[in-house]
Amino acid sequence: MYGNQQFYDPVTEYAIPESIGRKMVFTGYIPRRVPAASQINKVRKEQGLKASEKLVVVTAGGGGDGYRVMDAYLGMLENVPGEIPFRNVFITGPFMPVQKRKKIFKRARKLGVRTYHFYRHMEKLLAAADVVVSMGGYNTICELLSLGTVSIIIPRELPRKEQLIRAKLLHRRSLVEFIPWHACTPQQMQAKVYGLLDNPDACREAISRFQMTAIDVMRQRLAAFRNGEITNDCEPVLLAQQL
Repeated sequence: MYGNQQFYDPVTEYAIPESIGRKMVFTGYIPRRVPAASQINKVRKEQGLKASEKLVVVTAGGGGDGYRVMDAYLGMLENVPGEIPFRNVFITGPFMPVQKRKKIFKRARKLGVRTYHFYRHMEKLLAAADVVVSMGGYNTICELLSLGTVSIIIPRELPRKEQLIRAKLLHRRSLVEFIPWHACTPQQMQAKVYGLLDNPDACREAISRFQMTAIDVMRQRLAAFRNGEITNDCEPVLLAQQL
């Protein structure tokens, strides 16, 4: 299981029989490659950032249901008195409906917000950000935790609660900030974004302590098979995406 059993235990939650539960190996979260400092600095220069400027990246993953998040964020920016005190980049994702994407691009342009339909090296942009606002899919969360970037998660709640469960679990451990879908308003966005930009230390400290163990555990498991410590007639490993 590509997850942490102490965070969320599917054996208990789903009443998985012991005959299956004993076959399951929990790896922990899967780490991602961390860009070099020179690559991160290059991205910040490409975005026109000065050394002291802060950057918020707003991403909706595939974008199919991400309009509400970006609409609320733009609503926050539209109510900022005077000049916006930090830079902003939007990545709508390839699946946001065309008309909604056009609305986002038009409003963002008036605010001086850079917008992308797709960003080729997303990990570099996320690493360059001071805060990321995201819907919190599994892969995005693994990237953010690997990069040490603080984030605000607005998880979808339908048709599956996977993102919601994950966001709550991580928020409980100060690894992310969290806004429920029904509370995704410009006012809530302002409170969370400004709060995290001003005081990221608790989140950064929690992330620094968090161990991304999946690659090591999988290597150890494969080595055990290779060395004959686990034979072919033993229980197989059950691998699945985990919260």
